[in-house]
Amino acid sequence: MKKNKKHAFTLAELLIALSIMAVIGVLTVPALRDDAQKRENGARLVKAYASVAQAFDYMTAKLPVTLWSQDWANEQLKKQLNIIEEDCFCGSPRFPDGTNDSDYGVDNSYLLADGSCVKLYSAGGSDLPENWGMGSGKYYYEVFIDINGKNRPNVWGQDVFLFALTEDRGLVASGADEPSKDDYGKAAEVIKTGKTE
Repeated sequence: MKKNKKHAFTLAELLIALSIMAVIGVLTVPALRDDAQKRENGARLVKAYASVAQAFDYMTAKLPVTLWSQDWANEQLKKQLNIIEEDCFCGSPRFPDGTNDSDYGVDNSYLLADGSCVKLYSAGGSDLPENWGMGSGKYYYEVFIDINGKNRPNVWGQDVFLFALTEDRGLVASGADEPSKDDYGKAAEVIKTGKTE
């Protein structure tokens, strides 16, 4: 009579397999979490950009941007957006290498209900800087969007993004016309890809 021998894994083999799976999990989970955070940041920028662009479209339908005063623009923006607090901008965003940029102050900045902060900075019809990747022409306001408001890291291209308000094109994302030569010009890339770097 033949004995039926059952083939099974030993306890040692199961423990080795589980250990290998645990190591793979430890290596992949942080990368997945990091990618999810970058996608969430991208989605937050797209949402904030859409809200702000819509507000500016409404405002320019009422009065051409060339005729806006800073006070009028601030009052109209307050009416158009769901603002819960003023003076929320970090003041001096950092570059990815850790160095600080200029201090733009906290005035004329507004915390929206979704947690993002929008700041208007009057440019008064200046020429668009070449390094922003927005082509040429005049712009009337620099618009900063910090997608997580007062929270850190406050770094250009990670959670702080630059836009310019122009007369003929409306709100233009930095890097919209050509790849930017510096960290200011990441907004269009993030909007296009749906995630931050």
